Amino acid sequence: LAAALGYATFRRRARLREAFLSLERKAQALSKEKALVQYENLTQQLNPHFLFNSLASLGSLIRFDPKTASEFLEALSKMYRYILQSRDRETVLLHEEAAFAEYFLKLQKTRFGEAIQVQFKLEASYRERKIVPVTLQNLLENALKHNTFDSDDPLLVDIFTENNYLVVRNNLQL
Repeated sequence: LAAALGYATFRRRARLREAFLSLERKAQALSKEKALVQYENLTQQLNPHFLFNSLASLGSLIRFDPKTASEFLEALSKMYRYILQSRDRETVLLHEEAAFAEYFLKLQKTRFGEAIQVQFKLEASYRERKIVPVTLQNLLENALKHNTFDSDDPLLVDIFTENNYLVVRNNLQL
């Protein structure tokens, strides 16, 4: 009886240890996958096409409008600083994300002027709510990418809070 009890205890411990090791392997795999997703997110934000367009715009501004070029460079710098600071965080405060989106919009408005019109109507009570970093910029970039617009027919984007939700809405001009 003692031998059977000892064997059962040994087998139970072996199964528990194996289950623990299996869970540990899964946790490591998830951690690796999370790191990969974060890396892909960062590289997506450092999109060479976006950076190329920004630098080309900056080059043109330096020659023709140095004051605007300085403001453009400051906004670009703040954008990339935010990306680097928020890359390891799962969430950021909504007011931080909105400020980041404003920098992105400043760069886009330098390129497109009044062809892009964005209104933020975020209630003060939502400022401390949390959101995944770079969410607003991705949504704004999608609106720019999938719509046609010019100064006669601008892209209108509204970002507001409603019924406990953050809403990003634009006119469709496919």
